Amino acid sequence: GIRVDGIDSSPTAIAQAQQAARNAEVDDRVVFRVGSGLDLPYPDARFNAAFDRGFFHHVPEDEYPRYFREVPRVLKPRGWLSLHAFTLRNSPGIGHRFSADDIARIFAPFFSLEERSEDPWPTDAPAHLGHYLLCARSERTAVA
Repeated sequence: GIRVDGIDSSPTAIAQAQQAARNAEVDDRVVFRVGSGLDLPYPDARFNAAFDRGFFHHVPEDEYPRYFREVPRVLKPRGWLSLHAFTLRNSPGIGHRFSADDIARIFAPFFSLEERSEDPWPTDAPAHLGHYLLCARSERTAVA
């Protein structure tokens, strides 16, 4: 009974998501589009929750202000962010790598870290992810 909007910069990923939705017979409840997580094409306070798997760890630090303008903007007050990002167990050069303390500190002006976990180690996946459930703060900190 929920609606889902998905965005990815890869047309291939969007096509695969659309096919998966058709195969699961949920394509009437999902909308996928090519776009950027740094310029979200949604109105303010549109979503109860957002899911970031594999985007934030590729955002350049000088683009963090855009990320923290866009993601909290599209969430309803006290909305949820499910974040999945590279941990320090990954090799340098894979993208930004974060400890749970790093995530708590970086996201603190905008979100409170409610839960955290990590992929089991060792993992057979090509990347080791930390998993974070963050709640948008009701008060918003301005981002330049």
